[in-house]
Amino acid sequence: MLEFSQSSAAADAVDSACVVVGVFEDAKSPAAAAIDAAGGGVLTRLKAGGDFTGKPGATLVLHGVSGVKAPRVVLVGLGRKIRAGRTCFPARVQRSGQRAQVVAAGRRHRVPSGG
Repeated sequence: MLEFSQSSAAADAVDSACVVVGVFEDAKSPAAAAIDAAGGGVLTRLKAGGDFTGKPGATLVLHGVSGVKAPRVVLVGLGRKIRAGRTCFPARVQRSGQRAQVVAAGRRHRVPSGG
């Protein structure tokens, strides 16, 4: 069974097997910004290259991101920030949960998308 817990800690500092971070198409959430900064611009490069744009429902698993405590980071696309409601992140994480379950054993933390 997939088990999530929510954390208000900075996404890059969460001590877990996997951290799940929501990514908007048109803005950076605090969690995404923390992963991007710790990883030396990893999200910026992924977006610029078109490898992960933040489209709704998209997922991407990153392994061993430099500066991030969790060995795996699951990115979950949230779409445009203006269209995303407060329930957007939990619902999309729920739908992408099977993907997280396949790639990571043990505890997983989701970091609220914020703002």
